[in-house]
Amino acid sequence: MVTLLIAIISVVGAVTFAKPYYYNDPFPTVKRTQYFHVRNNFLTDFKPNAKEDKFEVENSEYILAIAQDNRQVHDIPIVSRDNEFKEIHCEGKGRFCNLPFLFPTPERLGSNMIRQKAVKDPSLKVQKAWADLIKRENKNQEVSYLFRITGSDQIGVTIEPVGDIEIAGWRLHGEEKFVCNSSFAFLHCVGANCGHWDLEIVFRNPDSLLMNLVDISVASHTLHGDTMYSDTLKRIQNEIKEKRETGDWRWAMTASSWTVDLFKRRF
Repeated sequence: MVTLLIAIISVVGAVTFAKPYYYNDPFPTVKRTQYFHVRNNFLTDFKPNAKEDKFEVENSEYILAIAQDNRQVHDIPIVSRDNEFKEIHCEGKGRFCNLPFLFPTPERLGSNMIRQKAVKDPSLKVQKAWADLIKRENKNQEVSYLFRITGSDQIGVTIEPVGDIEIAGWRLHGEEKFVCNSSFAFLHCVGANCGHWDLEIVFRNPDSLLMNLVDISVASHTLHGDTMYSDTLKRIQNEIKEKRETGDWRWAMTASSWTVDLFKRRF
């Protein structure tokens, strides 16, 4: 009986005082987190029937904090202590919710996996993301758009049709075959003239080719070099490193972070 009681107390104690994370260099068991310092450039107030191509530019800057496991974002001390980290509302913003994806995984990020905080940091230096429409051409039941995409050496492009049109396919200008008909393109390069792409996208089955539109987002990611981190990201990285060494399991985490320039426009 005494042995059974001791065993029960041991099990209860183990459950009560168990730590989900533990950090040490040889055998880290840690929470995985991400932090993006993002500059937004959204061209808004689009009027497709206007005589001149005029837009208002919506500029903003924020830190994104992302949890990569099921304990969600409120388990990150940097987020839970700071009420300026706000939930992101995606209604009316499309499948990708105006977020700077490096890979096409919007379904992976639930509402409690990500928060954003508005910031102003003069140290933020990013390679500008942009998209220009070079040519638009109707072909029977298809319409072809040729875009010039610019940014860093790692660019994520999201393609979101507005209306009843479908993506027939996309390819780099001059290529014979279409790569695929997905709504996401990852553009990576090295060498001279890197970060400049001519991307052809073809749409089909529209009710009216002249009335259907497309939202193009370009996320220019900086994953190396002097501009990979802003001062804000450096402070986050340094605090995590210092506090996880104290043994507090709440700070037992790894943090990948970089800067992003995000451009969005309706064509």
